[in-house]
Amino acid sequence: LNIIPPWERPQNTCPRDLVVLVDISENSDAQRFAVHQALCRDILSSLLPGEQFSVVGFHHNIEGFRNGDFCQPGQVNEALSWLATVRPNGRADLGVLFDRVLQMAPQPGRALTVLILASGKVGNEPKLYDRGAETGFQFRICTVGLDNQVNGAFLRRLAAASGGASQIFSSNQPPEQISPRMIESTKFPLVTKIHWADAGCAAKPESITPSVPS
Repeated sequence: LNIIPPWERPQNTCPRDLVVLVDISENSDAQRFAVHQALCRDILSSLLPGEQFSVVGFHHNIEGFRNGDFCQPGQVNEALSWLATVRPNGRADLGVLFDRVLQMAPQPGRALTVLILASGKVGNEPKLYDRGAETGFQFRICTVGLDNQVNGAFLRRLAAASGGASQIFSSNQPPEQISPRMIESTKFPLVTKIHWADAGCAAKPESITPSVPS
């Protein structure tokens, strides 16, 4: 059984509510932080009228543009200027911020997506995953990890469990090679929550792709 997408790419099915969580800890040296800024620029610049975003940095504390409230596309340049003033420091601890994000609920007719930009381990990662699993992942989480300091297995597992996408790459790579895929990943898919049931077909579960319904 194959599900074939349309030949022509349709417009986004509903407006995005995009929450970007940026690693501003000591994990993010000057080069990695510059990559994060470039990714934020590309991804936020893709927002359309009627969509909104929030940018929040995490280290041992939480720092957000306009307190992490949702903003309009016309405020993207202001948000990027704010991010450029941030000086990464301290240890990474996503815990408190992640708890707050998990309390968010998608609004009817809108696509809530959380994008995590990490430069290293982001705290007690098994506990973070368990917290997300307990909520049932009400929205998609996409993850980007820079270099080999990140826990790629955690980032990929978190994204897959929520139906999101994950990308691990070197900070030496041009960010524009990564941005298009992450932009597409933040958009709402045409069909979600696909499940299947074997009614005597003797299907092999290990042959199903993807293994996690999106």
